[in-house]
Amino acid sequence: MTRCPRLSPALLALLALLTFCQREGETEALPTPAPFPEASPARSFEDPYYTEEVGVPLVKILSPAHEEIVENPVIITVSAFNIHHFALYDSGVLIRKEMVPLELTDIHWTMLQPGLPHTLELFGYDDEGREVAYASTRVIPLPDLDLSRGNLVGSLWISYYYVSREQDFRLNADILLRDSACLPLATVDYQYMSEVCVEGSGQLLDGTVINYASGCDCAVPCPYGGGKICYTELDQERYPWGAGAASASLIPLRSLAVDNNVIPHGTLIYMEEWDGVYIPPVDGVGNFIHDGCFVASDVGGWIKNDHFDFFSGTHRMWLALERIAPTRSRFTVYTDAGRCSWLGEELRRQKEHYKRQTSPKDTLPATELATSPPQN
Repeated sequence: MTRCPRLSPALLALLALLTFCQREGETEALPTPAPFPEASPARSFEDPYYTEEVGVPLVKILSPAHEEIVENPVIITVSAFNIHHFALYDSGVLIRKEMVPLELTDIHWTMLQPGLPHTLELFGYDDEGREVAYASTRVIPLPDLDLSRGNLVGSLWISYYYVSREQDFRLNADILLRDSACLPLATVDYQYMSEVCVEGSGQLLDGTVINYASGCDCAVPCPYGGGKICYTELDQERYPWGAGAASASLIPLRSLAVDNNVIPHGTLIYMEEWDGVYIPPVDGVGNFIHDGCFVASDVGGWIKNDHFDFFSGTHRMWLALERIAPTRSRFTVYTDAGRCSWLGEELRRQKEHYKRQTSPKDTLPATELATSPPQN
């Protein structure tokens, strides 16, 4: 039989004291229970479902929020308390009128005239048809956007052209340029004349913009082929960057020369590989993210079949673009893209402006189209 050792009274007292202290420590470590939170008037006021007085008629438009920009179709969430029926209106047009079976109702609605503010009004009525509650909010539906890419043409390869500027060349005035009547137009450096023959458009030192007019017998032959060329002086306001086919004003970073048997003149073009590409600032153009939208504004003797010429504006911009997309790079080309309709609208406005000879303040100049295109 095993016996437990007998402990002295002093040792027993010490053990009892240690046990008591340990229990006291455990009691102090326990967290104090937090009191049950009382309803906060401020928090309750922010709760769209909250109402302070029971039995008071109430209607609320829970969503969309005031001044919110929404997409069609809009989901309108309304709540109603202590009413017989409600009526919901969009800028005076009745959307829904019904009894109130539930406190919360979702209503799907397509707003007309997107882009303009709409006022939503919610009326609550008692069983005798009297208005007893009201709520309203104002929202703006996003305009309908056509982001289609259009009709696929195929894979085309790129080259570049630009306005040849006399300021970029030596000032050895030794070659005479003539107009279509063989009258003297300007005396320029031979190298400058050679480049204008290739590019088709040029800018003289005084800012005059000249453009290919026709072949003629009185001019100096172009050194790189192309025969003898005479030029015409252009209206600098209408053609700051030269003229393309059918008197189209060339726009840097937007105009393309194409084979009209492949893409008709004036067609809007979309190239997805250019969409999202940052165009660096060079010679007063660029410094924006391209959206891939272009227009078929020009033609060229070497532009055939699956080849297009990208109008870069200046020689230095061409060199910058070569680092992004070298010559002979291929691009997926679409025509009549809905996402490029803004460009077609702006070109139409420019054409109307020059037809009416009104102030150009309501149109974007060609240079601005090459620096700050609108957002789609």
